[in-house]
Amino acid sequence: GTERTLARRRKDDQFGKGAIEGVAGPEAAGNATALSVIAAPLTITYTANAATKIYGTANPALSGSVVATGLVNGDTLANTVSGTASFATAATNLSGVGTYAITGSGLTATNGNYTYTFKNAGLLTITQRTLVLTPNQLTRAVGAANPITDTATATAATSTTGLVNGDTVSSISVTSPATTASPVGTYALSGSNAVFSVGNAANYAITYQTNASGLIVK
Repeated sequence: GTERTLARRRKDDQFGKGAIEGVAGPEAAGNATALSVIAAPLTITYTANAATKIYGTANPALSGSVVATGLVNGDTLANTVSGTASFATAATNLSGVGTYAITGSGLTATNGNYTYTFKNAGLLTITQRTLVLTPNQLTRAVGAANPITDTATATAATSTTGLVNGDTVSSISVTSPATTASPVGTYALSGSNAVFSVGNAANYAITYQTNASGLIVK
């Protein structure tokens, strides 16, 4: 009687263990979760060196560097892009005074572990061109009012000074110390406020040179 009881207990224990193992398999499979790997965001910024030129001149050589933001796991710029960076601007010798974007190009995304964003940073600044204007000589009669406008002569142009791009000064304002009571003689004539028939005065840093014998009273 005792041996039968022990044998029955052994069978019950084995049955219980088998039942638990059988149930555990499907439950574990049902709790499994798939692992998704999402591409990391990577920003490639073409950073141009600041550049400056004078209105009417050719663009300077443009240069810069490339910065990658968002690299992980020891990745470098070299194993995430290919090609050679270059820099350019839409500004030309005809472009007016102001700032113009410098844009980079030449690099191609090569690493599928990233989502790429390409950006630009850097400006080309165009500054005013020096221009010196001198009133041309005028004549008036004794007792007459002084003229208030005149034509002007610009100093000879150099690579960085003088009129350029076909710009033309049509007139300037003039003043003189002579009055209606001034006798016959020669008087100074000073200029200001140039008016351009072609071009824009804002592109020039204008200096007005006094014509010491610019007004003849006779």
